[in-house]
Parts: sequence; C-alpha cells; structure tokens
Amino acid sequence: MRINFIEIQNFRKLKSVHVELDDETTLFVGANNSGKTSAMLALGHFLVDQKRRDGTGRRYVN
Repeated sequence: MRINFIEIQNFRKLKSVHVELDDETTLFVGANNSGKTSAMLALGHFLVDQKRRDGTGRRYVN
C-alpha cells in the first residue's frame, strides 16, 4: 500500500491542509510555528492508532 497524499482538518493549528507525498522523500519546510510538527503528529496518529480520540470524543481520523 502506498499513501499518495494526506489531508488534515482541524488538528491543532492546522485548519485544512493537503500534502502530496513523493515516491521517495517528502520534506516539511516552513517557518517556526507554521504547523510542520502538527502535520507529522497527525500522520503519526493515523499510522499508529486510528482509534485515538481528541478531548471531545471524536476520532482524529475518520
């Protein structure tokens, strides 16, 4: 299985983000406090534990 892109909505600082993933390497580059770590954490939640929930009881990943 290959992940072509990720879409993140309402996760921490990120309201709506679409990230295309390269076949070999994808880099997150941006200014401090721009959401790079939030994007990586969202991807980690998806890959590791899809049942993890936020404080409201909703799932991070649908």
